[in-house]
Order: sequence, then C-alpha cells, then structure tokens
Amino acid sequence: MPLRTSRRTLLSAISAALLLAGCTTNSEQAPVVATQTDTPLLNSLDIKPVTVTPSEAPVAPLTELRDGYGVILKKLKDPELAQHIQLRLGDVEMLLAEKHQADGTQDPRRQTNSKAWQRAIDTYEALLDTYPDEETQEEILYQLSRAYDLQGQTANSVRVLRKLLEVQPDSLHAPEAWFRLGEAHYANDRYQDAARAYRLSMQADASSNFYVMSAYMKGWSHFKLEQYDGALSAFDTMVDASFSALPEAVFAFNGTPPEVDMLPKGEQKLVSDALRIMALLFSYRGDGEAIAAFYAERDVAPHQYLIYQELAQQHLNNDRYQDAADVYLEFALRHVSHPLSVAFFVKHVDAFILGDFPSLALQAKARFVNTFGATYGVWNEWSEIYREKSAPYLHDYLLTLSQTEHSLAQSLAENPADPNLTERQAALVAALNDKQLAKAYANAARYYREFITLFPDDPKTPDMQFYLAESLYDAGKFEEAIAAYEKFAYQNLQHEQAAQGAYNALLAYEQLTATKPAQTDAQNASRERFVNTFTQDARAPRVAQTLMQHFFDRQQYPQAQQWSEWLLAFEGQGDAKLTQQELTAARVVKAYSLYGQQAYTKAQPVVETLLASLPESDPRYPELAQTYATILYRQADAAVAQNKLPEAIEHLTTLIEALPASDARINAQYDVISHLLSLKDYQAAERYLNDFARRFPEHELQQTVPDKLLFVYEQTEQWGQAAAHLMERYQADPNTAQGRDALWQAADYYMEAEQREQALAAYRTYAHNVPRPFDRAVEARYTMSEFYKQSGEDSKRRYWLNKLITHHDEAGDDATPRSRTLAAMSAMVFATDAETVFERIKLTAPIRESLAQKRQALEKALAAFNKVIAYGVRQYATEANHRLGEIYLTLANDLMDSERPEGLSALEATQYEILLEEQAFPFEEKAIAVYELNANRIPGGIYDEWVQASMESLAALLPVRYRKQEITEVLHENDL
Repeated sequence: MPLRTSRRTLLSAISAALLLAGCTTNSEQAPVVATQTDTPLLNSLDIKPVTVTPSEAPVAPLTELRDGYGVILKKLKDPELAQHIQLRLGDVEMLLAEKHQADGTQDPRRQTNSKAWQRAIDTYEALLDTYPDEETQEEILYQLSRAYDLQGQTANSVRVLRKLLEVQPDSLHAPEAWFRLGEAHYANDRYQDAARAYRLSMQADASSNFYVMSAYMKGWSHFKLEQYDGALSAFDTMVDASFSALPEAVFAFNGTPPEVDMLPKGEQKLVSDALRIMALLFSYRGDGEAIAAFYAERDVAPHQYLIYQELAQQHLNNDRYQDAADVYLEFALRHVSHPLSVAFFVKHVDAFILGDFPSLALQAKARFVNTFGATYGVWNEWSEIYREKSAPYLHDYLLTLSQTEHSLAQSLAENPADPNLTERQAALVAALNDKQLAKAYANAARYYREFITLFPDDPKTPDMQFYLAESLYDAGKFEEAIAAYEKFAYQNLQHEQAAQGAYNALLAYEQLTATKPAQTDAQNASRERFVNTFTQDARAPRVAQTLMQHFFDRQQYPQAQQWSEWLLAFEGQGDAKLTQQELTAARVVKAYSLYGQQAYTKAQPVVETLLASLPESDPRYPELAQTYATILYRQADAAVAQNKLPEAIEHLTTLIEALPASDARINAQYDVISHLLSLKDYQAAERYLNDFARRFPEHELQQTVPDKLLFVYEQTEQWGQAAAHLMERYQADPNTAQGRDALWQAADYYMEAEQREQALAAYRTYAHNVPRPFDRAVEARYTMSEFYKQSGEDSKRRYWLNKLITHHDEAGDDATPRSRTLAAMSAMVFATDAETVFERIKLTAPIRESLAQKRQALEKALAAFNKVIAYGVRQYATEANHRLGEIYLTLANDLMDSERPEGLSALEATQYEILLEEQAFPFEEKAIAVYELNANRIPGGIYDEWVQASMESLAALLPVRYRKQEITEVLHENDL
C-alpha cells in the first residue's frame, strides 16, 4: 500500500513539472546553445564546429508585468487584444503565485500564497465567463484546475478537470487531467472511480509522463477493491513500461536481463513496490505456477523473472524454503534458455540446503542434472557460455549424486531380512528392496556416465570410470560392466586399480556367460588381454588355466596346447606357484590337445605314462583314470565323426571292460547302444539295453531305455514284446495322453502279434475309458463290433454298434464323416433286425389281431430305416430307401396272402378279397413312391445296386411307365 508521503512526493513532482511548463510563458529563459560536435565525418571534411548563442533580452519583474498588463487592459478598446492581454495577466498571476510558493513555505494554504492563488483563480474564472470558446477554455480550465489544486481546493480542482475533459476530451492535458482525477478519487477512497480515471489517463497517451504512475496507481486501486487480476495486469504494465523506457528497451531471454537498478532512482522504489505486491498476489494464487499461467497468455516479458525472484525471496524471508525452492524451479524449468536459469536452479537447490532438507536437496540436484546435463538435458544444445555457467554445478552435483546413489545401493544390498516378519511380509519387503536397489544402481551408473561424458579430462574421471563399472556389476548388468571395466583398466594402466578392474571384467564375463554363452569369444579375448598385460599378476596363471580348459573343452586343441605349454613354462617366473596337480593337469591337457590334433602317437604315451607313474592309491589316480577314459572316449568320438561305428564301439567296450566302475562307463555303454542301433545290430543293442536297465536302474538315462527297447522290438517285429511294453507304459501312466497313446498302439501290436484276446482286452479298455480323441474312440468301438462279428457274438456286437450310434448322435461338432458312416452302418444292422421281426409275423385269422402285430413291427422297421436314411450316407441311404419299399410291398403281399376265415360263402369270399385288395393297395402305392425316391437319384449321378433294384421293382409294378424299349436312331455322316 503506498504511503501518503509517496503521493505528496508525486504531487510535488507534478507541480514542479507544471511550474516548468508555466515558466515557458515567461521571457526569463535560459540561453540555448546549439553545438555541432566534432565527428569523424566533420574532421574528414575539415569543417570546424559552429556554436550559436542567442542574445539575451532584459527580463522585467513579474509584478511590473502584472501591473503593466492591468494598465494596458483598462485602455484597450480592441476585444480580441483585450482577451489576449487578460490571458497573459492570468498566466502572470499564476507565475506569481508559484513564485510565492517556491520562495516561501510549501503550504499552498499559507495566507500569502492563498491570496496569490486566489488572484489567479479569480482571473481564470472571469476569463471563462468572458471567453467561452473551447480552444481558449481548454487552456484556461487546465490552469484553473492547477490553481485550485495548488491552493488545496481539491473538490474545485476535480470539478474544473471534469469540465476540461467535457470541453476537450482529446486535450493534450487529458493524461494529466485523468491522472489528477484518479488521485482525487483515490484520496477519497473511491477506488473504482480512481481505477477508471487511471485507465483513461493511460489510454489518452501511452507516451505521457503520467502513463507509468497511472498504471501503478491503477494497480493499487484494483488491489484496494480486491480485484487482483486487474491489479496484477496493471502492475505488470507499469513494470513493463518502466523498463521499456530505458535505452536498452528491448530485452530478450538470450540477452541481458533487466535489473531494477537500471531504472531512474525515482522509479526504482515504485517498480520494487510493484514487484513486491505482484509476488504477494501470486503467492495467494499458486506461486510459480500462477506466474506462469499469468504470462502464458501474454507476450514474453523480460522482467517476469524479477517476479519469480521477488516471490522466492519473500518465501525465504518467511522461512518457507520449500515454497521458495518451488518458485525458483518453476522459472528455471519453464525458461531453460534464460541467462539466469542456471542461477535460479542453483537457488532452488540452495533453498533446500538452507531449510535443512537433505533428501529434497539431493532430488533437486538430480533435477539440475536432468535439466542441464548431456543425457536428458540441454547440454548438447547450449553454447559454450551457457555450458560454463552450469559446468561447476554439474561437476559438484554429479559427484554427490553418484556417490550417494552408489552408497544407497550398497546399503540396500546388505540390508538383512527382518526375522519378525511373516513369509508374505518378508517377500513384499524383499521385492520393494530389490526394486529400490535396482533403481539406486541405475541412478549411480547414470550419474557416473554423465560425469565421464561431461568431464573426460578431469582427474577424478578414472575413479568415476571404475565406480561406474562397480555399480554396473553389482546391479547385474554384466555386459555393460565388462565394457566399463576394460575401458578403465586399459586406458589407465598406471592406476592402482587397473589390474583389479581388468580382472573384474573377467568375473563379469563369468556371470554373463552363465546366461549368454555366445559371449565366449569376447570373454577369451579379455582373458588373453589380461594375461598379456598383467603377466606378473598372481591371478594370471589361473586365467591361463581357464583359457586352457576352455579351448580344450571346445576341442580347440592348438589353443589349448598353447596355454598348457604357457603354464608349464610359467613355473618359476613369478610369485605365483603352480601345484603339482595343476602341472599334471597342464600335461594332461597337452596330451589331449596332441590327440585332438590327431597326433595319437604323441598323446597316448603321455597319458599312459601318467597312469603308470602313480599307484592306484594315489588320490590323483582316479582323475588320471578318468583322463584315460576320456582319451578312449575321444577316440570313439573321432571314430564316430569318421562314421567308423564298429571302431567306436570297440573303443567304448574297451572302456567298459577297463573301467567298469567309472562314471564314464555309463555313458560309454549308452553310446554303445546308440551306435548298435545305428548299425541296426538290434540283437546286441537289446542285450546292452537290458543290461543297462538292470545295472543302472536309478540313472537319469534310464528313462530313455524303454523307448529304445520299444524301437528294437518294432524293428525286429517282436510285436508281442512291443505290445506288452506299451501296456506297461499305459498301466504306469493311464491318465495321460502318452499313456492312452501307448494303450492304442499296444492294441494294434497285439493284433500284429495275432494275440486276439490281449488285443480285444486292450481295445475294450480303450473303448470304455478313452472318449477323446473322438475319431480314435470311434475306431475302437468299431473294432470291438468287428471282433464280435467275427466271433458270432451278435448281442455283444450290437452293444458296440449301439455305442457307435449313440456317440455319433451326441458328438456335435466332434462328429466326422467316418463316425457318420459307421453310425449309418450300425443303424442298418438294427433296421435289418426290425425288418426280420416284421417279416416273421404272418397274417393269420383272425386277421385283426395278427395285422395289429404286423403294423407295430412295421412302424419299428420304418423308424429304423428312416434313421439310416437320416445319416445321409449314400451307400446306406439307397439301400434303406429300397428296403423300405420292400417292406411296404411285403405288407401288401402279406395282406393278399393272409389266411382266409373259414366258412365264407362264395359271395363273402369275393367281398373279403375285395376288402383285402383295398387294404393292400395303399401299401403298394407307398412302395412305388419309395422306389421312385431312389429312381430320382439317377439324374444326380447316383446309380448303385439299390437304385438298380428299385428300378427293377418299379418295372415290375409299373411296366407301362418303367419297362420301355430304348429307341435308337443311326445318323449318317451326310446327315450331320
């Protein structure tokens, strides 16, 4: 809120300006000097500077002027000239009043001053009545309002100003008039009117001396009215106008930011006050976000950073460190390219440090790195000047962040489990700890990399490279750790940790190759590099042993031999000493390597000598024996590679005989079996398989023996053995797909072995217990029906035929053409049974009873044959269709051939015959209709024995229609 003294100072400033303006009417003017300066252009033209000094006229005292104008005015007859003199008289009275005030007290109400102002007021008031034209009135009203104002008659001054603005709204004095109106309203607490007056003053002339002050006071007016949006807008306009008036009027974010001390002394306090109030208002509306939102809809304001700065400082003054930090951060993030963005971001960090918030300070440093660093920030986009600003802080923060995150990760890695937690709680805690651990290691690695990237020549960079590799290793990122360790070690050979770094890379490879064997070549290259670079290191022989073993295991014998010889030659060179066992191992590898290079005559004696040189009681002997077994095995492998299986078998059988109790013997025997199978020596293979099954019942390879035995049985057509073997598999695992498949195959093999009872039992078990897959279950039921068909067990056969029908009818989408055909076939059997029952019933007297039985049997037969037809299987549909006709015709014939009642007269017998014919005729018609159904299939390309039979029956029943002679016509060539 502005103080009263501020307004007085303002009014005094305005009065002084008006005093100067008024004095321009006085002839007492200072001399004006026009100077042509010495410029390069003038010098080049040899023109000397010219100075013009106007002559000075004598200045008469103001009182003499006033009195003189009074005398002249009384004598003038010309009204126009009198008006002019009267105006001059008023101005002189104004000047005298101002002089009195300037010479004496500043209080305009002092009696002497008051009289002076009153004379000026009376003069202007009289002029207004005498000269009403607007142009003259504008100046008179302006001077009159000043006189009233300087005399302290504010109400009259406001009245006159209003009249001035009515007379001449576009007056040159409008900015001042509206401003003074605003001041009056403000002094009377009429803030709404004051805000309007200040706004109109600003609108009247944006370049006037009153523009900045009007904007300032407009902001205060809105503030008094709690119209904070208007207040913010007005204060922002005022600040912007103040800075725009400077010689450096245009400020950009990549230039020099404006500072308050660049302004004239008089404006510095006002601008600071405006910034203070704006910051206060923004603090109520959301701090930094509110500032950003405010300027989002406005042009870029170079001074807006001052508002962020003021707001943050206010928070710091009130110990609101987090709020201050947030404000600094808001500006820095939104204006990363600003010259002060780095400084603001550092203040953001420092605010947390001042407030003693170490964790938040650490997070702030991380944000700084993210914003200005190379990985996620703007480092690569910045100029060198900007980089120099952020580099010291990046250096410091990256050191702190990387070490903090690495220490945190190590702490989390060593965090012991709480024994008081439940298993579930412990699991949740462990999962959370693992997540935090991975994040900490990732952050540490990232900060190490950032430091190395930004400061490659820094003395601390080698250490950071080593720590980077350590963090990657501990985080399980072995591939990245390897690259980091090797880069550190071999670029910094003089570093005390160089050998350790190189060796750690080998340890990382060990971890990596456990999941990615493809890294082997690079791993070996790293091993060789370590041995060749750090030969005197105590770990070098162990690494050489690893290389030797690696190449030997992969049958890279030249390399294996090279490293075995390196080890044998190394003995006695360095501090490290090889044990006798290690030397023996090196010699063994050498022997094997020679053998691998097909230098058998050199390799074999070496191994045999080693075996002969030690007693069997020596603890190394078993290893040598195993080595000998390996040699034999390698020879067998070589023979296999050359497709010399008999030779391989010979080597392996030698191993079996020489080392019957060795572990190698198991694999040897198993390989013998495989080779015998490849040679199709099934008899020997079966013998070794049975021996293997008896000798090594618990060995993991035992599970493959049954399959191999089955293969042997199949190849030697031992179907019964194969079937029994499969039945054992089924019985051991009846509820799995493999077990059910074994049962099905066993049934087939029993059939091949002509073991009918066993096959029948297997099929029966399958048909009863295995409904899926549906097609195989169908075949099992069909096979059962065929078994009983062959054995003449009709009731059992019909049981399975009924199963075929029932399961097909219930199969839905599982039904197949095969199941439909078998269902139709089965239904035909039952239809034939129904037909047989129908045919066996004879029509005897009394015919009513026998005919009822006959009709009942007819219905069952018709239903049975219609079911067959419903399946739509052509070969059974045509037969069923024909046999339906036969049933109808049979019934018609049976009616005609039925037994006649006894004792009928001739007439009664005749009538009885007619009655029978009437009963039989419809059935004959139905038979014809059914036969014709088959006949109608002929155009569709269906003509089998049943269609033919139906045609023959039709020819017998309807010879006129169906027994016609074919007429042929011979066409001659000339007729074509």
